[in-house]
Amino acid sequence: MQDQHRQLPRLVRMGNVRQILELTFGFLLAPIGIGALLIMAFPLDYFVFSKIYRVKNMTTGEKFSISKSDYKEYKKLKKINLKRLGH
Repeated sequence: MQDQHRQLPRLVRMGNVRQILELTFGFLLAPIGIGALLIMAFPLDYFVFSKIYRVKNMTTGEKFSISKSDYKEYKKLKKINLKRLGH
């Protein structure tokens, strides 16, 4: 995951198709009342129930899927790397 300078790329987590649809239909159906349920379901889906994360490499623009455990490991390594660099 590191480049030739032993730097980790900047990865940003993105929503997957199901999560985007939950929000879209949630806002469209909000006047009816059903939308509120979908809007409340989004954070649970995004933060709790997702096992696979969709991420984007901000350097190259590449989008790919990564497991929740691998993403947590990436964040831990990124934090250690930032401390080492003095940020």
